Amino acid sequence: MTLARRVAKLEAGRTPTEIVLAWLAEAHAYPTLPAYVAAVRDAAADDWPLARIARQVEAAVRASVRGTAPEVWQAVRRAVGDALVLVELVLQANLAAAEVRDVAGLRWALLSKWLGLLAAESELARVTRPPDPEHAAQETEEWRAALAVTLSDLYVEAAARASLEQRYLAGRSVLFPALAQAWADLVARLEWLVEPAERLAPGSSAEPLDLAELHAQAVEPAARRAQELADLARIAALELLGERERALAVLERHLRALTKSTPDGPRVADPDPAAAP
Repeated sequence: MTLARRVAKLEAGRTPTEIVLAWLAEAHAYPTLPAYVAAVRDAAADDWPLARIARQVEAAVRASVRGTAPEVWQAVRRAVGDALVLVELVLQANLAAAEVRDVAGLRWALLSKWLGLLAAESELARVTRPPDPEHAAQETEEWRAALAVTLSDLYVEAAARASLEQRYLAGRSVLFPALAQAWADLVARLEWLVEPAERLAPGSSAEPLDLAELHAQAVEPAARRAQELADLARIAALELLGERERALAVLERHLRALTKSTPDGPRVADPDPAAAP
């Protein structure tokens, strides 16, 4: 057997997930999603990522599935749909992470300036007038609450993304390298602010920020966020397949999940991209 035939046989035996992971490794050679899109924009239509992935998945299915022509075609269509959902999941997760990072980055800048003002006010009060511990504590508690909200948003998004990566992409990180680094740096900068906040108002009755507790509190909203990202990926994949009715059905279920509540909070379905197309 020639090398080309051995390679073709190996490629034909891959699952949709393995094919998408191979594409993801190629895409991550670029620092950002926009840089990757710019690099493939002028490629021939047959070489566009979605077309190439669909072609590879179809070849793999046809090499492994036996049955009538309609049965094989149905298996191909489902496997291609599974792969498209995974690709869309990667794209949705990157776009969502960039949006959350941008908002949290602005909050970090404001929190840093705010912290400087609190420190300056504390020093001014110490020099020019008797200190007012109650006022200082209230100001610091408001600042601390804003920091907690910002960190919680990041923890929820990260936990949702990690659960989807673990479940559907063999634990592979979906974030492009530059975004992953920017995300980690931003979290580190925000977490660094916790200690200065505690020094400003040592007499405050509020509990110090507990990062472990914030992580624990992120678990439930992260499950809802993961469902949302999975739904968005599923809807996009169904639209690519031309199945608008099914896409609308997923959208309707998604909207119901956002509004319907149970005693334990919003009720969501299990995010299963493979069950969609």
